[in-house]
Amino acid sequence: VFCQWEITCRCNLKCVMCYTDVFNTPEKIRQELSTSEILRILDELKEAGCPEICFTGGEPLSRPDFFEIYEHAIRGGFLVTVFSNGTLITEEAADRFAALPPQRIEISLHGVSAQTFERVTLGKGSFEKCMKAIGLLRDRQIPLLLKTVAMTLNQEEILEVKRYVDSLPGVSFHLGLFM
Repeated sequence: VFCQWEITCRCNLKCVMCYTDVFNTPEKIRQELSTSEILRILDELKEAGCPEICFTGGEPLSRPDFFEIYEHAIRGGFLVTVFSNGTLITEEAADRFAALPPQRIEISLHGVSAQTFERVTLGKGSFEKCMKAIGLLRDRQIPLLLKTVAMTLNQEEILEVKRYVDSLPGVSFHLGLFM
């Protein structure tokens, strides 16, 4: 009844706790399913009666064909959740999500300061991009859940992350305890 699908190993960040990053190589990317293969499998999942799907990765939006896959799933009647680091959500992407809304988007928010966040993601400028994405999605009333994983690198900001999320009407928070 539920499918969580890592549709890519590609990611624009190198988060210290990521288990898929070791597959973010040109060789592994070449082995990923093609767009037509993914669309066929989505149709098979629908035919089998699966109502809900979660697209994750890597970073699912790093696939050039992400919105073709996403829109096929939405139009196919799936309840779709997208796990994202938020850094690739632009105005255009937010508009596409608004046109065909997901069940929710879950964004990893590893801290409320750029220093802590980027110590986890190892991506300069990733905090600013993530925060901008949160604003873009909130402006379009896209269901949003912000989550973090408790680590020694961000332990001083975990409660601040929760307080920040609690200050955002309609946005949910989740603390992941397992890595």
